[in-house]
Amino acid sequence: MSDKNRNLEEIIKKIDITETMAENAESKYKAVAKELCAKGLDVDIYPQGSFALGTVVRPFTEGKDVDYDLDFICEINQKKKNTTPHVIKNSVGDVLINSGRKVKEDDTCWIIDYANIQDNIGFKLDIVPAVQEEPEMINNLVAQGVLEQYANTAIAITIKKNNVYDWGNGNAKGYTKWFQDINAPFLDYKTREKKGVFEATIEDVPNTTRKSNLQRVIQILKRHRDIYYYNIRESDKPNSAIITTLVARIGEFANPNLSLLELLEFVVNELNIYSKLQIQDHSTFLMENVNKYTIRKKGKEWVIPNPVNPENNLASYWTDRTANQFFKWLIEVNKDLVVSRDYDDEKYVVALKNGLGSKLVEQSLNELNLKNIDKEPVQVSTIKPWRSM
Repeated sequence: MSDKNRNLEEIIKKIDITETMAENAESKYKAVAKELCAKGLDVDIYPQGSFALGTVVRPFTEGKDVDYDLDFICEINQKKKNTTPHVIKNSVGDVLINSGRKVKEDDTCWIIDYANIQDNIGFKLDIVPAVQEEPEMINNLVAQGVLEQYANTAIAITIKKNNVYDWGNGNAKGYTKWFQDINAPFLDYKTREKKGVFEATIEDVPNTTRKSNLQRVIQILKRHRDIYYYNIRESDKPNSAIITTLVARIGEFANPNLSLLELLEFVVNELNIYSKLQIQDHSTFLMENVNKYTIRKKGKEWVIPNPVNPENNLASYWTDRTANQFFKWLIEVNKDLVVSRDYDDEKYVVALKNGLGSKLVEQSLNELNLKNIDKEPVQVSTIKPWRSM
């Protein structure tokens, strides 16, 4: 098993969204946009989250892989001061419900279910109604240090709780631009590496197949998180926004020429430094770890600021127990995917199965014509408190 970087990348590709599936999703949301416009709504629908960032992984829920969740913003061209969240939310919902699609309402979005699109796999489109944020809010973001190129795309999304409508804040375009700016050197190097000629451009490579090592690290961590937290039966797992933000923040200081495993090791080691915040106050921590602001702690409050809205704490739901479990998870990531590089082939495959799932690993390695370890995963080092999937 000479190329463990390639092995790991091929494994993660199996749970990435396929080009066919991505094209299907794109056609579906464009059809929704066309229908909304036909009903008199001036809208701009665009992807947000993992679909926009190129970090989609197939969700793993209750011990099995399930349909993809793809998120989209439906931004209506109307001034916030001239409308209400109730009007905006339902102007979109009324059209979708009357279209004959399978639609249900959530707090912030309308969910359209498309089953069995490819190989018994489907996806759900989460359509989030929104309007552009008011200039005062945008100016406030800039005053807090957010670059204008990110702040200018801030939006107000609709939130419905207990049948009461309100505005929430968002900035999918700004966050995507922020991430893309950090990812650009990683993507450029990866593309040139695959092409084998370093004068090649990246425009001729399909977006769904062109992934940097930074994007792959995010996908790997999201998959390992899903397996780990399911097996220990913990619900307060780090959400995808936290993982993406942390990896990108650390990626700003990483060499874009690092291999996949080297970058994964760099990210995990950097994140593990913040485990000291469990026993140190932040001022002491900063004295020993200069310029380490990716994760912060203020008293009992854990803070991971949204890079395009500092007032939005992505870790607002964290407690000390949540943080402790997060750092325990990172230890297991290190064991399964970093330290395991030095194992022999058999133990290495066992570690991969423990961290990423037996079926996924076996299927991927079989397709690569690599040695398949035809037995249940066993413990590589210490006994883990879960069964292997």
